[in-house]
Amino acid sequence: MRIASVLPHTYAGSANKTKFSTQTQKNYQTSTANNYEISAAVAGTAYINNLERGSSVPSIRLTFTGADKNINQFVSYAPENKRYKLNAYNQGGLGVVALEGPDSWRLKEKADVRDFSPYHSFGNENGGIRIAEMVKDKNGNLERLIPATNFFEANQTETLEQAAKRLGKKTEDLRFVIQVAPDTKNNSAFIILEDENVSGSFKRVSDTSIDQLKEIKYRLFGAPELSDPVVSAEKALDFQTKEKVKQPYIAKIKEEINRTYNYEQELQ
Repeated sequence: MRIASVLPHTYAGSANKTKFSTQTQKNYQTSTANNYEISAAVAGTAYINNLERGSSVPSIRLTFTGADKNINQFVSYAPENKRYKLNAYNQGGLGVVALEGPDSWRLKEKADVRDFSPYHSFGNENGGIRIAEMVKDKNGNLERLIPATNFFEANQTETLEQAAKRLGKKTEDLRFVIQVAPDTKNNSAFIILEDENVSGSFKRVSDTSIDQLKEIKYRLFGAPELSDPVVSAEKALDFQTKEKVKQPYIAKIKEEINRTYNYEQELQ
């Protein structure tokens, strides 16, 4: 499912809750499409006309295109998300909501929910993305805390190969990352990102004039290091199941050991 356009919402502080509830609660309909019976609250003619007149009712209007619609697939977008386990993504209450809401849909509704969020990283004041030169220990494993001097700026469209050539580094040693603020020893932790090779642009209202549009470029990165809640739940269930199976056998073995080897020595 692809979102073709998003119209900006009106100022939520001017919303009339009573009017909004009256207009939406009475407009329910049931329709059948592709053998799925869908019950949905559909805004009636009066509500649509009200929006077109520039009403104070807050709204975001989405336009969907494409034939690959999947009613069980969702996108969750929030500027914060505790799933990152970073302070930069957990500044307020939204972080826990962005974590637990989608997790509930995945685990209880079996929905395919993809998390999206803006890029927050230390040292990213000029935009673009951070790149880090990896350090390995004697066993060849990546060190997870490296000097802050190993992090570099890259522009939004730059590849690792281009950055390596510019910086005089080896491409295989570089990674796209989210950098954590350095500690007292000037070392930084990080989250490794993978380039999803998805980029483009969209337009929104300009920062300076409402009758002009501003083009916003975007680029998507994946964060495979973040734990998947479904996989975590499966592992937890697997562990609990194995424990239930093992406990009776363990108890029987302990009983046999106690009966065979433990005894009270009679005092003479």
